Parts: sequence; structure tokens; C-alpha cells
Amino acid sequence: MPKLYWIFLWSFALLWFVCFIITAEIFHRAFGFPESLLFSGNVVFKLVVLFSGSVLLSYLLTDRIFSRQAENVKAIVGSEYRDYLGARHTRKIELKLPYEKAFTLCRESLKAIRKNRIRKEDSSKGIIEAKTGVTKASWGEIITLQVSRVHSDVSMVEVSSRPYLKTNIFEGGHDLRNVVNITAFLEMAGGSNKTYPI
Repeated sequence: MPKLYWIFLWSFALLWFVCFIITAEIFHRAFGFPESLLFSGNVVFKLVVLFSGSVLLSYLLTDRIFSRQAENVKAIVGSEYRDYLGARHTRKIELKLPYEKAFTLCRESLKAIRKNRIRKEDSSKGIIEAKTGVTKASWGEIITLQVSRVHSDVSMVEVSSRPYLKTNIFEGGHDLRNVVNITAFLEMAGGSNKTYPI
């Protein structure tokens, strides 16, 4: 499992554990139980059972999240690549085009993505940045294309996509789909078969 899986698992476990303790104490104070539900009697046993239950619930929740993300990835790239389970994706592609034509083609490649608008464009620095629209499943994504000159007739393009909200860890495969669609467009139009996942 990826490192992110275990981070989620133990974070959820700790969250459930704390929530259970707070809820138990609220009941104790609100309904006037003579003794604390947790901190009386065999305290260690109660805490162990509570923490075990928290870990189990966290496992079920985390596994569900990762399974759904893996299904989205499989639908896009045909395999449940664990490296693709995150929300930020980047690929490099080599184009058999001079710098100026490669930059123009990158701008056109954004047509392969659903409704979006260009937020930043600088041909001297070789950068194009666009944002997709908000949908019921996403607040939108930031797509960045960075063009660099390799030779007079060869250019390198780095395509990346991330959620608009930087705190978003899982995004249902939207960013991966953006990168795959753009690189596919560039491969067809730019005469290249060299793509480098990062």
C-alpha cells in the first residue's frame, strides 16, 4: 500500500478515537452518570477496545476511498497503478516540433479538456496555465504546461494537473484524466511517441 494509505488510516483512527472519548464524556456530563463511561472501572480495557474499534472503522473508510480512486484510475489508464492514486499528476512528452510551434500546440491541446479558461500565458517562459470549471464532483483543476527547447526542431513539454483546492487529496481521477488527454492530443499532433510519467 502507498504511504498515503497508512497516513489516512491512522489519522482516521486517531480522529474516531478522540471523537468517541469526547462523546462518552458529553453523555456522562449531560445525563449525570455517577461515573465516567470511560475513565472508571477497567480503563485500560475500555481504551483498548475503543481504539481497536476506531482502527477497524478507519480501515473500512480508508479502503473504500482508495478502492474508489483505484477504480477511477483503472477506467482511465487501464490498470490500478498505485503511483496514480494521488491527486497531482505530471508527465513529460517530447515533441518533434520547434519551440514556437510546440507552444502553439500546447495552447490548442487545452481543447481536449472540458470547459476551461487560460489564466496565465507567457511564450517567453514557455508556460501556460489554465483552470477547469467547477462541477458537482470537483472545484476545478489547475492545468500547467511548461514548454522547453531541446533542439531547434525538438521541444519538451511538461504537463501537470492538480486540484484547485490544494488541500484536496483525492479528486476522482480528474487530474489524471486531464494529463492523459492532453498528452494523447500532443502525441497525435506533435509526432511523438516518447512520454515520460513523473
